[in-house]
Amino acid sequence: MKNQKIAAIILTGIISVSLLAGCGASQGTQENKSIGDQTETVQQNSQNDTAEEKSEFCNLSSFTAKTLDGKEYTQADFEKADLTVINVWSTGCDPCIEEMPELAKFRETLPDNVNLITYCPDADYALDYTKEILDKAEFKGITLISGDGDLGKFEKQVMYTPTTIFVDRKGNQVGEAIIGADGNLSTVYKEHINKALTAMGKQVIS
Repeated sequence: MKNQKIAAIILTGIISVSLLAGCGASQGTQENKSIGDQTETVQQNSQNDTAEEKSEFCNLSSFTAKTLDGKEYTQADFEKADLTVINVWSTGCDPCIEEMPELAKFRETLPDNVNLITYCPDADYALDYTKEILDKAEFKGITLISGDGDLGKFEKQVMYTPTTIFVDRKGNQVGEAIIGADGNLSTVYKEHINKALTAMGKQVIS
C-alpha cells in the first residue's frame, strides 16, 4: 500500500500540470499550465488572493460523471436537494486528506435539502488509495472521479485543491467558492451554505 501511495502521489504530480495547478498556493511563483491545446500562466499567490482571483466557475447544467462506486451521476441528481456542496480534492494534496474526516462529520449534520459530495479528478490513477482515504475518513457520500460536459470545463478551471463550490438544483453556482483548506471547516462551510440558501430564498440551517 505504501508503494501504491507513492505511485499515486507521483502520478498526481505529473497530471497536475494539466489538471490542477497545485495543492494550495505557493507564494510569489509562476507556473505554466497546459489545458488542452492552450497554455496559460498562473500567478500563484496566497490562498486569500486566490479566492479573490477565482471564485466563479462555469455552471454544471449538463454533464455525465462516473462515481467511485461505478455508478453514473448527472446534473439531474442535483434535483434531489436544494443545494449541493461539491468539494474538489486530489490524492496528492495533504490538506485535502487532512480535512476529509472533518468534512465527513460535517456532511452527517446536514439536513436532507443540502447534499455534500466530493470530486477527485485523479482518482482514476489510484482507485484503491482514493478509497482508502475516504474509508479512513469515514466519508459516506458520493465521490465523482471523472466526467464530461460542464464538469470537464469546471475541472479545467480549478487551479487549487481543495476547492469547494455550491450549486442549486439546476447546477448553477450559488455564492462564493471556498479555495483552500480551513482550520474551522464546519463554521466556514455553514456560513457559505446559509448565504447560498438565503440567496435562493430557502431556510438556513442551524
